[in-house]
Amino acid sequence: MQQQQLHTLIVQWSSYGELSFLQPDSPLQQLLTNLPKQHPQLWLGLKADAAEFREKRDALQRKAYLQQQLAANATYLAALASQTLPVAPTGWYLPLEFYDIDLQSDTDAHWLKQQLQQLRAHSTLPVAISFFSNGTVAPVLFKQRLASLQQQGLQIWLQDGAGAGLLSPALRAELLHGLDCQLGVIVEAFRQADYGSSFSARAASPAELAQARADIAPCHAISYFSLRYLDVSQQWLPLRD
Repeated sequence: MQQQQLHTLIVQWSSYGELSFLQPDSPLQQLLTNLPKQHPQLWLGLKADAAEFREKRDALQRKAYLQQQLAANATYLAALASQTLPVAPTGWYLPLEFYDIDLQSDTDAHWLKQQLQQLRAHSTLPVAISFFSNGTVAPVLFKQRLASLQQQGLQIWLQDGAGAGLLSPALRAELLHGLDCQLGVIVEAFRQADYGSSFSARAASPAELAQARADIAPCHAISYFSLRYLDVSQQWLPLRD
């Protein structure tokens, strides 16, 4: 990572369902313990729900689900904050899949902002969240509502849409153009030919990554999803079918 001038490591989650990745001698614990002294900044992921995509939810069910997951993560965050971790994190990453359907109206954006404020109250460190667009909300409205979520101690990242293939080139260009510079952008370092019920993707080529970067205004903080798809990691994190 250092050789590639990557200076921040975002761990997507440290707990998945009932599994904890911070047990003694776990790979994540070993990674954190053995980071060099000049280690990258670390955003440590919180608790992911293994059943997140197992059922469809209408708007009311979706809000109830988000409240439940935010409450579970607030409890988990408080427990993590009381532990002595191998590396002091720069901030926390909330591994909930937010997308444009959560911001279909200004009322939805206001409600979500209040929920995130409550989560933020449990931490002295900043919290990061990420969004993606599937084209449900017009890009101009989605961008406005994303910007309205911004608050002290909250870092918002938007996936660039290059890999998942959910947006037409025109919609993607509209989404990225004029995006508030305070929002970070996640370059999707994978390419998925057919967005079906299961996720299966290849690593983006250097040319595809360069084009994706060129589509993003230089004022944005950039991250990549994910390390597994970058050339730097192929010997440690080989892609599997």
